[in-house]
Amino acid sequence: LAHGLPVVTTKIGWEGIDGLTVAHIAVGHSADQVATHIISLLTDRGRAERMGSNGRALIREKYSWESVIACAEEVYTRLSR
Repeated sequence: LAHGLPVVTTKIGWEGIDGLTVAHIAVGHSADQVATHIISLLTDRGRAERMGSNGRALIREKYSWESVIACAEEVYTRLSR
């Protein structure tokens, strides 16, 4: 995601990344579905580019050093009160 590439994953691969939607990744619940998503992304370059761009934007928003530090500072501020 951070590299701006479209991602195809399983339900388990989707877990743990806050804010992910089908705008960011494609989720297959079987090997056939994963393969179908991959073929779709290889044949629809526009969709692949949009997914890659959306995924990169999400990671920058939620997981960049700046956003992680801001979140940590907020926690430390609340704890110090």
